[in-house]
Amino acid sequence: MTYFAGVVLLPLWLQNEQGYTPTWAGITTASLGLMGAIFSPIVGRLTDKIDIRVIVTFGMLLFAGLSFVKADANTQISFEQLFLTRLPWGIGLACFFIPLITLSLTGLPSSKVASASGLFNFMRLIALSFGTSLSVTMWDRRQAYHDHVLSAHTSMSDPLTQQWLAQAQAQGLTEHQAYGALARTISEQSFMLGLNEMYFLAGCVFLSLTVLVWLSRPRG
Repeated sequence: MTYFAGVVLLPLWLQNEQGYTPTWAGITTASLGLMGAIFSPIVGRLTDKIDIRVIVTFGMLLFAGLSFVKADANTQISFEQLFLTRLPWGIGLACFFIPLITLSLTGLPSSKVASASGLFNFMRLIALSFGTSLSVTMWDRRQAYHDHVLSAHTSMSDPLTQQWLAQAQAQGLTEHQAYGALARTISEQSFMLGLNEMYFLAGCVFLSLTVLVWLSRPRG
């Protein structure tokens, strides 16, 4: 749920708030798949040599660290920064999904492997759907909250607001257009703050779930 929430929210934010086309939003996040394709065969070989729980833990901790890094973004973040920061996600992806499937089936008799695999994939699909709906809903609510807070701090009696509007009108905007630009800026910042909070929450969830990995039984 947590992983897919981050995968869904970033392209939505890029397209709806940053003006990216669907193509460029896809290119921005495509770096995740590049590193995943490179490291998947490597991780596959390591599963026979290293405790699987170590590999999964590394992937989870990498997800957590990258989530905390993304939680400090701003609306001026560039394409290059986004593309490069998504590269390590592919490494975490390879260290997470492949060993986790192996770990989930470890110790089961051969007669139950097919059923366990089917249950695992079913739960994964359920988690993906819940992660998508919950993350978008939570992001929208946090945006509304931040929009309310920021709007409450903008009034004609506020010197900073007056300065911002004066600078906007000095650049050629009418008074009505300046107010509209201020509203759009508040909305953009609200979505950015909400997105940062979602990534911070994701980082905390990844850290807490790492503990559960070590409750599983290693391969005997």
